[in-house]
Amino acid sequence: MKNSSYRLDLTFEQILQLIRQLPTVDKLKLYEELEHISLENVPTISDEKIKEVLRNIKPYFGDKLGKYTHKKHTEDYYFYALAFSRADMGYLFGFNIGFFHHDDKTQYQNAGMNVLITTNKENVDLRERYLNFFRDSLNPWINQKERIFTYPERGDVGIEFARYRGVDSFNNDNEIMEYFKESIDMLQKIYPSIINNAKVFEKVVRAAPRWNENLVEICKTHFS
Repeated sequence: MKNSSYRLDLTFEQILQLIRQLPTVDKLKLYEELEHISLENVPTISDEKIKEVLRNIKPYFGDKLGKYTHKKHTEDYYFYALAFSRADMGYLFGFNIGFFHHDDKTQYQNAGMNVLITTNKENVDLRERYLNFFRDSLNPWINQKERIFTYPERGDVGIEFARYRGVDSFNNDNEIMEYFKESIDMLQKIYPSIINNAKVFEKVVRAAPRWNENLVEICKTHFS
């Protein structure tokens, strides 16, 4: 008898109807199998690869926005940050670039940038002015829903404005680098607005020793 092959063409709805007719035990087996299939070929990015990408983007970030102040690595994020503060208010806001938000498959979901603005603590009215400034100025840059962030170590609560792409949407490291550069360039475009609102950002400095690098002066130096 000759071997033969055939193709069974069914619509999604027809498949669904067949599944509904299965006994419960078979439905559970099918669910487990589909979960297994969904985990196959899931794009992954190792900590070593993340370190390499961030190390490569660091000079561009520093040239366009200013020297980073710190980096953070937890199970939820891996990023470099340029943070700003005031002596009488502590942490105000920061520009962050890297990989963010784990999902239930223990993979970073997003690559890109965010701007975090703390809205609680001292001088809430001025913090609200910073928040509204970034909300308006970053409008063309933001591509995610505005969300609340918390930082328990400092007791901070605030708002995250983000520009992300799914990690699984990139084909290679070069695409991640290009997206990072594009995000940095677009963020830099708000620097003239910060300069024009120098009074609002009075006493705001880069949050790193010697605590004397004024934000407005940083913007004047790095905007091109």
